[in-house]
Amino acid sequence: MPRLPTLAPDRSVIQKEIPCLALDESSCGWVAPNNGELDKKQPVTLARMLAAQKDDQRYQDLRDKMDQNAHFGFLETKEGLLVRVAAPDGAIQAYVPFILRPDLLRPKHDVVRAGHPGVNRMYASNRRHAYWESMAADMND
Repeated sequence: MPRLPTLAPDRSVIQKEIPCLALDESSCGWVAPNNGELDKKQPVTLARMLAAQKDDQRYQDLRDKMDQNAHFGFLETKEGLLVRVAAPDGAIQAYVPFILRPDLLRPKHDVVRAGHPGVNRMYASNRRHAYWESMAADMND
């Protein structure tokens, strides 16, 4: 990509009162701190999801409705995971019990170096593989 021609190089001095992230005599500038919280949390694995679903009351209610009505919209995988097929695009979404919701949201929300992706992007990325009734509202909190 060609650059616009300039008449002369910019040799102006940056004023001291202009705030910037780079420090004097520093080539690396500002480095975001890593507080290490993500390393302490366990990832959401299939085993954790299955165990949490079995203990979740809403899972029990959905499972009972699924047993009563074959066209309810939820299925059970061969591993025993409760999933649903999303209406608009047919995405397979695992039902996420209440206890695992923060663990599922944390990696996409709290990474210091990534910044906050925004409510719409967080919802879209989580919606592809996960489901719970208040997901859109929980993204705003």
